[in-house]
Amino acid sequence: MEKMKKETKVFLLSLVIAFFLLSINPIKAFGVSSPYWNDGDSENPLYMSRGEEKIIEINLQNRESNEDETVKAEIVEGQEIAKLKKDIVVVKGNSIDTKFPVEIKIPKNFTPGNYKVKIIFKTITPGESGAVKMGVGMKVSFDVIVGEKILEKPSKIKKEFFYILIILVIVLLIIILMIKKFFVRKNPSKILTKTKKQKK
Repeated sequence: MEKMKKETKVFLLSLVIAFFLLSINPIKAFGVSSPYWNDGDSENPLYMSRGEEKIIEINLQNRESNEDETVKAEIVEGQEIAKLKKDIVVVKGNSIDTKFPVEIKIPKNFTPGNYKVKIIFKTITPGESGAVKMGVGMKVSFDVIVGEKILEKPSKIKKEFFYILIILVIVLLIIILMIKKFFVRKNPSKILTKTKKQKK
């Protein structure tokens, strides 16, 4: 009898746990991945030079859910070098490739060293009276290693000179072709005579 009661309790407890797991909102399928990371166990830092700018793309996922999710991003560490292009994005249901751009910009006078960037992503849903409720949160954390070298951007004058040089070369080639064509039209007999002689 005791054994039967114990088995009944275990069965009821299993049913309660199963019901709880089934009732969990599918938003738990929301996730993020980054090309750079530092999760404590492993890391893949981003190496940059002073004066360099780079856009990295963080991948947002909404697996196993047919509903779109609205996600809000916030930089909680590394604001001096990281900037969001936008802070709210809609992640489509059953998607794994929503790109979220983050701009990393290193000033020329920046001190070389190791800097941490940490971004929190939270799902948001509209609540009562227009309030916004925060849901599941995910974080992306990675190191940015700034080197001693200063990256100099090509000046506008150098770029313009390069384009002018290309245009001049093209114009020169066109002039040569036109002169050659004009010469052929003006002296066709000479060219024919020369060709005949070569054949003999």
